[in-house]
Amino acid sequence: AASPPLQAVTANGEEVAAEELLRDAENAFSEVFSVQAPRDVLAGLWSGIKCVLSGVLLGVAGAVATPIEGARESGMAGCFRGAGLGLCTGLFFAITGLCTGVFQAVRGLVATPRAICMASQGRRWDSTAADWVEPKVYSLPEEAEHVLTAEEDEEEAAGAASSSSRSPRRSRVVDTYYYDQLEVSPSATQQQIRKAYFQKSRQCHPDKTSEDGAKERFQAISEAYQVLSDPQRRQTYDVQGRQGPSAEGFIDAKVFFSVLLGA
Repeated sequence: AASPPLQAVTANGEEVAAEELLRDAENAFSEVFSVQAPRDVLAGLWSGIKCVLSGVLLGVAGAVATPIEGARESGMAGCFRGAGLGLCTGLFFAITGLCTGVFQAVRGLVATPRAICMASQGRRWDSTAADWVEPKVYSLPEEAEHVLTAEEDEEEAAGAASSSSRSPRRSRVVDTYYYDQLEVSPSATQQQIRKAYFQKSRQCHPDKTSEDGAKERFQAISEAYQVLSDPQRRQTYDVQGRQGPSAEGFIDAKVFFSVLLGA
């Protein structure tokens, strides 16, 4: 009664092994021969040349190495057998490389009209995906957000390293008005301050919201960032508050936002 299940398990194991063998063969073939879809006729010709050269080199290597290995194992008889096997191996790789090269050249020729059309539409060739993709539209706000996120770990690491010297000074500020505008603590890092300004200025921008007091709120956020983003002005503000010189010389909020983030 246990025989049929055992045979089924054996059959399944053989199928899995065969699939793995085919997968390994496909990977090895793609590593030896350049079979990625070419962009155009020039890329197809270059890919074809590489395939032909790969096939010839492998064929020559097999034709030379096999007789030597045969002679080493079985003497003269093994040398002759190796020579025959090496000749067959060499012909196989050479013919395979030639056929693959011709195939790649034809693919490149066929793909050329589409390549011309895609290039005229402003698309770019993605060599990794082997396909045409739309160019990414440049966005300064997105880049700014990316930079802020990318710098976060570095800023926090630097802030943590010097927290012992900064925390006492930041925790005893005489005024927290600007920190409250950005909703950050007096011990916030420059990264946290930039991130808070970026988020809140976009939320409160007068061109993007019709809420009452949006203009005043936007101006307050801008002034807070102009002070806290400057280490010298921030230090003066922490000691003297808004009555000191740090609360002077502000740039118009809209101009500052436009220059900083390209909005």
